[in-house]
Amino acid sequence: MPECRICRHTFKALKFKTEHIDICTRCVNTLNAAPEPAINAQERLTEMLARGMRRNAERDLESGEEWKCRKARWTLDNFDAALAKALPDWITKLLANRENSTRDFKIMRAHRRGLLRMDGFADYPGNWTEVARGIRARDRMRCTSCGTMDAILDVHHIVYLSKHGTNQQHNLITLCRPCHQTEHGREFDGPEAKDPESISPIQPPPGAPRPAPKPPVSTPAPEIRPPIAPSLYAAPRSINSNIDLRCPRCVTVLTIPKQQAVTGQKLRCKQCGVIFLYGITRVEPSHDQSSAPLRPAPLDSPAQKQLPTKPRATPAHWEAARAQLRQMQSTIQQSPPSVVAASYSPIPEQPPSSPADKAQTPSELERPDILDSGLVLGAVLIAVIIFLIIAATHQ
Repeated sequence: MPECRICRHTFKALKFKTEHIDICTRCVNTLNAAPEPAINAQERLTEMLARGMRRNAERDLESGEEWKCRKARWTLDNFDAALAKALPDWITKLLANRENSTRDFKIMRAHRRGLLRMDGFADYPGNWTEVARGIRARDRMRCTSCGTMDAILDVHHIVYLSKHGTNQQHNLITLCRPCHQTEHGREFDGPEAKDPESISPIQPPPGAPRPAPKPPVSTPAPEIRPPIAPSLYAAPRSINSNIDLRCPRCVTVLTIPKQQAVTGQKLRCKQCGVIFLYGITRVEPSHDQSSAPLRPAPLDSPAQKQLPTKPRATPAHWEAARAQLRQMQSTIQQSPPSVVAASYSPIPEQPPSSPADKAQTPSELERPDILDSGLVLGAVLIAVIIFLIIAATHQ
């Protein structure tokens, strides 16, 4: 935001802005509404400095230190010289502080910027025509208020000459005739009494070349970013402000507010309790999803290219694994009871013994069939291995 060089405050827009001066509307009204030369404000600041210097000198006389006492006695004996020596630097230090924005500081800043005279009034100089021509050239032959170039161009005093204004470049600005009349609040019916140019005002001749207008400030084109691929489990609604999601594990439909649908947002499934990240997590569900209407991302999208490819179990693989499992279960059920099976199942009732069984000795009856036991153990091991392979493929 531009800063006024008189009150040191920032504004959205300034009253006048040239390469020599930046001034706001409030400061222009302050300097023109209650005219006062800069010497009056300087005298008030001088009185303030004199009181401070006298108070400090009297305090140093009572301090007891020799060098402070000598300095204080010299200041009191030569007070006017000491005051004149300290005044310029002291005022400069005060004006550098942005918090000092009262009327006296505005007047002193305007004087040091060349807008306000120290005392008295000024009149149009003898070379006013050359001065005015230089001001128009500085402002590129255009009105600094509305920017027009096809009207009579006057040179306006920011602080009026009747209000102790100066003829320096800082106090002069180019205005078209309508803006000049608006600034003074009246119409210029006839030639002005003191303006040397009022009889024949200077304006651009019809065939004179004019400076090319400044090119418009081109705003940079907005950066076109590739569209973000939709989430694999997101299905946004169009009828309200909620979004339907599907849990990446149990495929349960979850409804969340639209404000939480941010990439990387942590979400928790109420059904299985899994925690996943919206738009990032790509966890395979634990069962078939052929019946769930999902919206996968395009294959050529950046999100799909970054995902690692993993082998997936198809419904045919699941059906083959179930068939093998049923076959192993039937084999185990059809095999005779073994020592391992007897430890986990109730003892079946013994059928009536045949004469051949009665002829066997007790040692032969209690001996297990080693071959049948080996087959059963082998079948159990094969079933366990198959389950491990299926689980590893599914992960």
